[in-house]
Amino acid sequence: LRADPPPTRFNVGMHFGLTGRGTLTCELSGQYLINEQQVRLGLRCAQNLLRVLGMWPGEPEGTTEGPTWVDRAAVIRVAAPQSGLFVAAGHEPGGWVRKGDLLGHLLSDEDLATVPVLAPVSGRLTTYGCHRPNCDVALPDQHPYATAGDELAAIMPV
Repeated sequence: LRADPPPTRFNVGMHFGLTGRGTLTCELSGQYLINEQQVRLGLRCAQNLLRVLGMWPGEPEGTTEGPTWVDRAAVIRVAAPQSGLFVAAGHEPGGWVRKGDLLGHLLSDEDLATVPVLAPVSGRLTTYGCHRPNCDVALPDQHPYATAGDELAAIMPV
């Protein structure tokens, strides 16, 4: 029994839970930072769920590559060398980079210089872009302005 009143706004999964029914809720893509790779994975996941349920023709499709295990202690973080606007070079989170690949440019707000930001190691991008910790719930936190030391990318070395 719940002592608190039910929420006035809720999703389908919450509705089923509040009415005593089971539910399986899947988030098939990001919230605000949606990229092409996430959309492809989410679409394949939805199609595979429908195939397993017999609602879509064909057999479930696997992934083309295995998982990357992330050791948080081993992740290399790439920080903004100075303050400015970070212009990403078109990579996506989850993508691969080689040591020396261009991650983007920082347009300095001190002297308007263009500072290249390069991958210090080869590996998989676990994060990419100048985003603040709450960028999935606060749109201003997605702005590409970086202060010196802000994280621009994180790479799991291979």
